[in-house]
Amino acid sequence: MLRLNISRVMRIRGIRNPYKFLRDQGISHAVVNRLLSGKSKGVKMDQLQRICLALHCTPNDLMEWDNAQSSLSDEHPIQELVRVDDNFSLEDLRKLPLEKLRELEEMLEGNSKINH
Repeated sequence: MLRLNISRVMRIRGIRNPYKFLRDQGISHAVVNRLLSGKSKGVKMDQLQRICLALHCTPNDLMEWDNAQSSLSDEHPIQELVRVDDNFSLEDLRKLPLEKLRELEEMLEGNSKINH
């Protein structure tokens, strides 16, 4: 089953108040409640665009595929949306020792040079 998991990206981005964040993007109270509770059956394209722009992500980042009841092969492209239990958040970075943060910064700088 394909579903939206906006809370995952907000947690990774370190957004402490997802409700306020989405309301600040112009999403209505009712839609925000459905999105955050996982009860949303869909989202309007303009809302999805606002959310993606605000979170600096793609719609694929917000989607999740639960393949438990699927008969699709492991090679099907939608399998890329199967999410492993990634509990990473920006809070984790705040807990790193300074030396580890320096190493991470060097890795990111090296990656940035490769991509440009």
